[in-house]
Amino acid sequence: MFHFAKEAAYGPLRDVINDIEKIPEEKIRPIKFKDFTNVLSTVKPTVLKSELDSYLEWDKNFGCHSTHSS
Repeated sequence: MFHFAKEAAYGPLRDVINDIEKIPEEKIRPIKFKDFTNVLSTVKPTVLKSELDSYLEWDKNFGCHSTHSS
C-alpha cells in the first residue's frame, strides 16, 4: 500500500516534470483519484495470491470473519 500511495502522490509532479524547477509549489495540483487509478496498472502486488489465500482462509477459520463460535 505504501508504494501504491507513493506512486500516486507523484502524479501531480509528473504533470509538471519539465518545469519542476521553475513552477511554484502552490501551482502543483493536489493528488486526485485519477492518480491512484493511473498507477493501478504499474504497481504490482507485494503479496502472492497463494499467500493471500492462506490469510483469508485463516481469517475465515479464526479471525473476525470466523464462522466458529467462541
